[in-house]
Amino acid sequence: MSSNNANGRIRYFVNDTSRKTLATAGRGPARQALEEGFREVTQEQYRQFTEENARLLQTVLANVTFTAPLKEGVAA
Repeated sequence: MSSNNANGRIRYFVNDTSRKTLATAGRGPARQALEEGFREVTQEQYRQFTEENARLLQTVLANVTFTAPLKEGVAA
């Protein structure tokens, strides 16, 4: 995250609390992911998985319709 201060300098902020907490507990991001139900895959399996997700998302979006009621007095 960044923010401009009064003298025009950009100040940068990061939150490493979760990273430090994981490191303190002897757990890195990979171990946390495995503990949360993720499974390790090869790069090719990951590519196939993301491509399939993209196809599924396109299918869902193709079937979504949005209708907005027109206000009275607004020409269609």
